[in-house]
Amino acid sequence: MQKDPTIAFNQVTHTYEGKYSKKFAISNLDFKIFSGEFVTIIGPSGCGKTTILNLIAGLLSPTNGDIYVDNVPPNNLLSKKSIGMVFQSPAILPWLNVFQNLLLPLQINPSNDNGSDNESLAGDILSIIQMEDYADFYPHQLSGGMKQRVGVGMSLIFDPKILLLDEPLGSLDEITRSYMRFDLINMLRNRNKTIVMVTHSIEDAVLMSDRIIILSKSPGTFSTEIKLDFSSKRTHDLEYQSEFLSYVNQVKKSLSIAYDFKFR
Repeated sequence: MQKDPTIAFNQVTHTYEGKYSKKFAISNLDFKIFSGEFVTIIGPSGCGKTTILNLIAGLLSPTNGDIYVDNVPPNNLLSKKSIGMVFQSPAILPWLNVFQNLLLPLQINPSNDNGSDNESLAGDILSIIQMEDYADFYPHQLSGGMKQRVGVGMSLIFDPKILLLDEPLGSLDEITRSYMRFDLINMLRNRNKTIVMVTHSIEDAVLMSDRIIILSKSPGTFSTEIKLDFSSKRTHDLEYQSEFLSYVNQVKKSLSIAYDFKFR
């Protein structure tokens, strides 16, 4: 018997109200995500991907339908630090060095008064993101990939059960992006976290996920899902193997159906 889902969308609709009209971002959306899964949501621009992340985080409330995270509405969890978020552009402050940026969430929202514990925790995160040699570097001295590592580290500082990734590689050049995919795999997979990522990149989705949920064009609703079960480890060699290419083509075909796109 399958356990209760960590995240559940039940017939969820969300609309944005304008002065004279309203825009449906998602409509009657149903899906479930279970503990420890890495699930990617993919779809065209405007189909509500970022809206979904904000609904999971409790930053938005559904217009209709129900959302449950750990069996409670997401806004019940806002004070519990159980959800972390990684953005396309890392939210790091230019006047703080790497170590100070990692300390910042603990200083803004302290869980205890012991500063030495905070420094120890930030040091542990520094090791996880493999930035020990750059602890005293400032953001202008870092590459795009290094900045994104710091952003990931800040999202991990409270050890959240759920991580939300909003186009985490979208601002990187293709070469950096290719390597950063595997950095994220090493940093995030097998850490007993439930991870939800939204992206436009089919390659990112296939390389990193256990399951891909494909949305229709706007307003976004569930179209299909693809489960990924590779016979080999997720290393740099994987993207050259026929198994990977087969999944990429499967996703492309499913997207063309979801978008009602006809090749000419």
